Amino acid sequence: MDGPEPSGGKQYTPIRGTEGNGLQTPSGCGRIAESTLSPPSMATNNTPSDPVLDVVLENGLLDLASSEDIREEQQRTNKAMRDVLIDGGYITEDELLNLLGSHYGYEVINLAATDIGTETAKAVPGSFARTYEAVPVEATPDSVTLAVATVPSTEVSDEMTFVLSKEAMVSISFVLAKKAAILEKIAKLYGDDSSTIENLLSSIEGLEFTQTEEGAELDEAAIADQANSNAVVRLVQLVLLQAVNAKASDIHFEPFEKIFRIRYRVDGALYEMTPPPKSLALPVISRIKVMAGLNIAERRIPQDGRIQLPVGQRLIDFR
Repeated sequence: MDGPEPSGGKQYTPIRGTEGNGLQTPSGCGRIAESTLSPPSMATNNTPSDPVLDVVLENGLLDLASSEDIREEQQRTNKAMRDVLIDGGYITEDELLNLLGSHYGYEVINLAATDIGTETAKAVPGSFARTYEAVPVEATPDSVTLAVATVPSTEVSDEMTFVLSKEAMVSISFVLAKKAAILEKIAKLYGDDSSTIENLLSSIEGLEFTQTEEGAELDEAAIADQANSNAVVRLVQLVLLQAVNAKASDIHFEPFEKIFRIRYRVDGALYEMTPPPKSLALPVISRIKVMAGLNIAERRIPQDGRIQLPVGQRLIDFR
């Protein structure tokens, strides 16, 4: 991490403490769909289980009949389960946060009253904060505490750790806070995201990436290393996130002889983002293949894959 300032003590304001604790071939386009992101939990009978709903049921705040109506509403609207419960008046956000905190062992804090310093904010990039709807409230060079609106799944937590671990492993812990307060802090700390891709591209202009001629033999290990480099991971994540925010139906990654073009389709029209350097074409396309579980060395035969990207409390499907 970029030298975040050691906190020296808790900077946030606690409310209550608890103990314990697919894209197609990348030269084509990706179809975007949306489902709901939930942390792991037990399954009940033959009905898909949701851990947030499970906690509410376990505490006797809903009956099984109501829970089925709620599941149907969640599937119909594609909203996060926490939002279905809160917006439907089944439970208040404060009650839900306290239940989740008690069940999973996370502290619930008053984020609106928490002072977050500049160095602490630098512990995560703005694109990370927006993607995961997470705000750093404490940071040291090897650890960060993030305020989130619900409990992240193990998969999402591991992905967060990977994204934030640049040169050394970073330990991540979580506290819970109201969603509105999280979004307000993100806007205050990181501002508008319209120029973040341009800023990221400017920061990686001097980096060297492997380029190969058509038909040349690929060094799979070298390409895999570049595809997993922090700069490429962040760029691809940001491109996908901005496509989701723009409500794009397709993303086109178009490597040409002398340029590399990325375009979104919104309401039938194609919009081009700031062109990345041509040298990024192979690492970016390889990164997409890695995310979709495709063979990065195969460039002649079309491959079919799928990517699932967490955005806040949702899980977005790319095919």
